Parts: sequence; C-alpha cells; structure tokens
Amino acid sequence: MYKKILRIFFGFLLIAPFTLFAQPDLEGTWMVNWTGKYIWREYSEKKTTAEGQRRLDGYNVLVDDPSLYCIPSGVGRLWDEPDTLWRLEQYEDRVEIYYEAFDTKRIIKLDQNGHPIDFVPSTIDINGNYIENLGHSIGWYDGDTLVIETLGFTESYITTLGTNVFPQSQALRSIERISMVGDNVSLEISYFDPILMTEPLNVSYIYIPAQYEFSVYGCIPKDGEH
Repeated sequence: MYKKILRIFFGFLLIAPFTLFAQPDLEGTWMVNWTGKYIWREYSEKKTTAEGQRRLDGYNVLVDDPSLYCIPSGVGRLWDEPDTLWRLEQYEDRVEIYYEAFDTKRIIKLDQNGHPIDFVPSTIDINGNYIENLGHSIGWYDGDTLVIETLGFTESYITTLGTNVFPQSQALRSIERISMVGDNVSLEISYFDPILMTEPLNVSYIYIPAQYEFSVYGCIPKDGEH
C-alpha cells in the first residue's frame, strides 16, 4: 500500500507542472474590435488631487503631448492607440510586447525579486533607444493571468488621447492584468499615483485577433502623425 501511494505521488509530481503550473497561452497579434456597439476601452472616473487637477487644467495638446516628438506619453498611450496592432510573445524568463504604435517594444522579465535599484527602462523604440517615461516593468503569472507591475516612471502623461488625458508623476505605479476571454484578450490596468490621484484610475480593454499584418508605424517627429 505504501509503495502504491508513493507511485501515485511521484506520478502526480510529473504531471503537475503541466497542469497546475502551465502558463496561459496569450501569444498572438491583437487589435481593437470596431464593429457594432462593442465597447473596447473604458476608463473609470478621474479622482484627482489639487496638483493633479492643476496639471490637467494646464495641459495643452499642441505643446505638451510627447507624441509630437514620436514618443508615447505613457503606458496607457500604447494601449489606447485605436488603429494599431500589438503582439505578445512568451518565453520562459520574459514576455515581449511589440506595439505598432510608435514602433515600440517592451521586454518584461518574469519572476523577479522586485525591481532593481538601478534599472533601465523596459521599453525601447525602433532604433533601440530607451523610453524613460514608460518605466521599468516586471511580470509574473497569477493562474491564467499575466500580471505586469511598472515603476520608475518620469513626469509625463498616462495617455494623451481624447478626454482620457491624465498626467503621471514619478510616484506612479501601474498594474496590468492580461488574460484570455474566449478567443479575445482582456486587459485591465490600475494606476496608482498618490501625488496626482486620490483614488486609482482603472481602465479595461478587450482586443480581438488581428485581421491585418503587423506593420511599421513610421512616426514623423515634425507633426507626430504617421
């Protein structure tokens, strides 16, 4: 009886890594679904501190938007771009996310022991230049969800699109949660910034499999258009 129990136990150990601890398959190229009454992006109500409201009131899209110089203003700006694709690739020690928007690439190391004191930004442009205002990201799997934590931001804006414009300070922290919902990808982001927010800013997205080929964005710094 004892030997039988041992055989069952060790057999379970051989199977368990592929069942209990298998990472979810999130790989693919994704896009916004514009059909029907589909709501693909939804921001929570802005809850600003006095300083946050001051920065919002002073924002001038013709002067303050970093995209005029082909630089995404923040993490939210990458996800908010409505007419571009993004691609996720999974590896044993990292996740790489490629965005058509601004021709950017994020390298997110997995299962790290926190953020390093001296770090380099996790996002680079098409020429390999670091994009400092997008911070440093680490990730891990929580069941069927990829969780990404980002710190080390610089002064900028979480996003600069439409009415969702929101500034960011160096104290900003973001948590992204990516998972599959059927054949689509669900993304939920929470932003925490004690200098500019009295409550977290939450955003939810739904993306569908891309119907087009991934291409070069080709931003022109003069006017920020592509």
